[in-house]
Amino acid sequence: MSTQENKGSVLVGIIVFVLIIIGLVLINNWLQKAADEIVSKPEEILVIEPLPEKKKSVKVIKKTEEVFRKIWPSPDRTYRINIYYQDGVEIARNTEKNGEFYDQTGEIPDGKVKFINETNETYGVEYYLDQKLNGSSRMFYKDGVLMSESLYQFGKLMTRAKYYYDGTVRREEDYTNARGNLNGPETGIGKVYSRDGMIMYEWHFTVTEPIGFRKRYDSRGIVYDAEYYNEFDQRIEPEETVSIPDEPEEPVTVFQPDIIGNPSDPLPIEKPPKQIFIPSS
Repeated sequence: MSTQENKGSVLVGIIVFVLIIIGLVLINNWLQKAADEIVSKPEEILVIEPLPEKKKSVKVIKKTEEVFRKIWPSPDRTYRINIYYQDGVEIARNTEKNGEFYDQTGEIPDGKVKFINETNETYGVEYYLDQKLNGSSRMFYKDGVLMSESLYQFGKLMTRAKYYYDGTVRREEDYTNARGNLNGPETGIGKVYSRDGMIMYEWHFTVTEPIGFRKRYDSRGIVYDAEYYNEFDQRIEPEETVSIPDEPEEPVTVFQPDIIGNPSDPLPIEKPPKQIFIPSS
């Protein structure tokens, strides 16, 4: 009985094996047929394209072509350094001392230039022509109140006015006809005022007038000190007052015609001697 069972098991194993072989052959034929169809129709192949790369956003800076001048004082405060920027890029720089510009590098475009002094927080606008200040210039306090206004002509300061915070004139200067240069003491015509508008000090040194002066005033506006200079900037003594009588004239008598010799009659009125001013030796 066991022998027959063994023969049956062997037969079943052979049948299963044959079926597996047949299945493998059929699967292989199917795969081969599918591969042949893919090769014969390449246009039907699904192509998976890679995802496009995400482009980085680029910040575009709009060029305004505006020119700014930033003012930096020297460590010892004896001069200033001016740096000129156009659209954030440095284009020129120079050194400024007593209103004169020198040691310039780069070029300053013609036209309007805005400026800012980061030390005292003032700012303003000015104009240039051929690398020099030319035209009006205005400076403002940090909150927008007018601080000063000037007029330049081809780099030369012609007039300037400075104001107190309330708008009252603080100082006036006119260098149109100034004697000498602007680097020395006061030249041209200038006046300094107090907050209440009273003149405190003035100077007058022009090329057309040989005698120049400096004068100081008290709180009432009266001169209490004066200095005079000749055309060679040499100090001279103040002018003296000298009385020179006119040619003899008969005194003019005012009286009542019907009362002669009355002690109450007014005394004769005489013309006072003429006074002229001559410089002392």
